[in-house]
Amino acid sequence: MRIVIEKILLKFFPKLYFGLTRAQDSNDRYLFGFNLIKKNIKDNLSILDVGCGSGNFYSYINSISKTINYTGIDFDYEKMSKKKFYGKKNFNIISKDLRENWDVGEYDFVWSSEVIEHLFDDKKFFKQLVKSTKKKGYNNIKTPRLGR
Repeated sequence: MRIVIEKILLKFFPKLYFGLTRAQDSNDRYLFGFNLIKKNIKDNLSILDVGCGSGNFYSYINSISKTINYTGIDFDYEKMSKKKFYGKKNFNIISKDLRENWDVGEYDFVWSSEVIEHLFDDKKFFKQLVKSTKKKGYNNIKTPRLGR
């Protein structure tokens, strides 16, 4: 029953649902990306979510437009493919170790939230992000800040 309710909330009220169930700083980062994409939306926009976890950013994106093509990349395929979004035609997941070289094509918008601080070779990771971004695309990296 909980999964059914979650699916309904994610489909119709993703920003409200995540705003109530996630840490405020995480929700704020997603809202920032959501608003940036909303300002620059175009037909068949492609988004790569690097370190996507369970793909929650997809809910925000899918609420803007059903024509946005979302690809999430992370090392935990089982976590990514669980329940919520699997089977949606504009939702794709790729299982890769982000510490290694990966080539998944080029995207209009490359998003990575709360990932880079977990990697030792941040320069290599940043190069991979840039390589995945189309020529006039956007690359957006979010990380928690130290100190409050």
